[in-house]
Amino acid sequence: MAERTEAPTPRHLARLRRRGQVAISAELSGALGLLVGVYLLRAWGSDLVGKLERLMRDTFNALARQELTPAVLQARGIELALWSMALMAPLLLGVMAMGVVSTLVQTKGLVALALLKPSLNRISPAVNARRLFSWRGLVEVLKGIGKIAVVGFVVFQSMPDHITRITVASTLGVTEGVRSLGSAVYQIAMRVTVLFLALAVLDYAYQWYQFRQSSRMTREELREELKSAEGSPLMKSRLRQM
Repeated sequence: MAERTEAPTPRHLARLRRRGQVAISAELSGALGLLVGVYLLRAWGSDLVGKLERLMRDTFNALARQELTPAVLQARGIELALWSMALMAPLLLGVMAMGVVSTLVQTKGLVALALLKPSLNRISPAVNARRLFSWRGLVEVLKGIGKIAVVGFVVFQSMPDHITRITVASTLGVTEGVRSLGSAVYQIAMRVTVLFLALAVLDYAYQWYQFRQSSRMTREELREELKSAEGSPLMKSRLRQM
C-alpha cells in the first residue's frame, strides 16, 4: 500500500469536509458545557434549591390531604417530575447550547448531512472491534482514565479544606445545608472544570494533528488530483514541482 506522504490539497480537504470529516474535539465541547453548567448552578443554584424545596413541600402537603391510591401517587409523581424538569430546563438548555456553539465553532459552521445517512459500518461488530483495539481506541481509554484521575485528585486535595463545611451542612436545615454544601461543591467543580479545559485543549490539538495526518494523500492520488485541476495556477505550480 502506497504511503500517504503528501499534504492534502484544498480540493481534497473540501471533499473531506463535505463528508463531515473535520478536526473536532468532543472533550472540548464537553468541558465548555461543564463550565457553563457549573456557572449556571452557581448563579441560580440557591433559587433552584428553594423552588425545588417548595415543590416537594407542596407535593407532600397535597398527598397528606388525599387518599393515597395508586392513581393519586402516579399522578402526583408525574406532576412532580414534570415540574422538576421545567425548573432544570434553563440549566440543561444552557449546557446543550454551549455544546452546539462549541461544535459549530470548531467545525466553522459545518452541518454535514452526509453523516445522517445510514451506514452498516456503524453497527458492524468487526469494524467497531477494530476501532476499539486501535491506537485511537487506546487513546480514548486513556482519556477516560485521565478524567477519572483528575476528578479523584481534585476531590482528594480539596476535601481537607471543606470537610468542616460539609460536616456542618449535615446539621442544618435542608435549604441552608444545601447552600452551604453547594459552595464547597462549586469550588471543587471549578477546579475540576479548569483541569478538564486544559486537557480538552490538548485533545483538540491531538485531534487536529490526527486529522491532518489521516487526510494526507499518496503521490498517485496527488497527481490525479492535480491533473483534474490543471486549470488552477496553484495546481500547475505544484504539479511541476513533483
